[in-house]
Amino acid sequence: IALDLAATITIGGRWPDGSPSPAGDVLMWSSEDGFADTIVPRLIAAGAERSRFRFIAGVRDAEGTRPFDPAYDTPALRRALAAIAEPRLLIVDPIVSAVAGDGNKSNDVRRALQPLVDLAAEYGCAVLGITHHSKNTQGADPVERVTGSIAFGALARLAFATAKMPDGEDGPSRIFTRAKSNIGPDGGGYRYGLAQADVLADSSIRASRVEWGEALEGTARELLAEAEIAGEDTAEERKDAVDWLRDLLMAGPLAADEVQRQAERDGFKWRTVQRAKKKAGAVSERDGFGPGAKYVWRLAMHATEVPCMPCVPSSESGTHGTHGAHEPDSAPAAEVF
Repeated sequence: IALDLAATITIGGRWPDGSPSPAGDVLMWSSEDGFADTIVPRLIAAGAERSRFRFIAGVRDAEGTRPFDPAYDTPALRRALAAIAEPRLLIVDPIVSAVAGDGNKSNDVRRALQPLVDLAAEYGCAVLGITHHSKNTQGADPVERVTGSIAFGALARLAFATAKMPDGEDGPSRIFTRAKSNIGPDGGGYRYGLAQADVLADSSIRASRVEWGEALEGTARELLAEAEIAGEDTAEERKDAVDWLRDLLMAGPLAADEVQRQAERDGFKWRTVQRAKKKAGAVSERDGFGPGAKYVWRLAMHATEVPCMPCVPSSESGTHGTHGAHEPDSAPAAEVF
């Protein structure tokens, strides 16, 4: 997902909700994945403009070249950002590596991450830190589940979470949800799937790319619970929910909270009804903007037009549109620091 977001920025593409992204440059450091064998193929698969993507490989000093350390090399990072024309995103993977002290102590984490916060403000770019949930924390607040100190989640203005849906789910098999937002509403998200794409014309190299699906309603806690608790309803229960929901919406659209109220009144678990929505031929749409906005459920035959999701690349367009369509071997290589 991080590389899909990066690709969107490099081409000025569109986000999953259809809104446009300003074009800009992306700088990334990762100790998790190799640059040549993993990151570059995924960027190509996502349709990125690679001349706008930089990867931090190391630091040059008086003694030569050494590995980059995000906990100590902030001056080098500042120089790298200063050399970029339009920095829009800095990716640090994993973000825990930026902490030289104890990653379980709030003061150590806040002190260590503050230089990244200052850099983001100075250069007008976002910082995306990648981490994991702690084991055996299912059901807890998603922000509190982040590995290490709660300060990792508390310091961030936005926190997102991902999870894989149980086997047998219809549609894309993963979810991307907003766990926290200090600058807007939280909750909601999108389904997404991972597809394999040819990186070279002869199919000798393939890489995964993100394919975005439908919008999701509910809190991050609820959505993650659905993904993490498999087998909570039977096939028969879901079939009954499909029939019930189709009959309910035949009379016309209903607000999501009213659908939930009637479902619970008639003995259906809300998560069962939500999972039955697609098979029932129903869709959810946002009605209005701002704090007063709500979601409305309707049968697809009654649905209004909604913004298009990113299309599957063809010979004439990349994952994010025509800007991403170029032959891999003719594109300039990403600049390495």
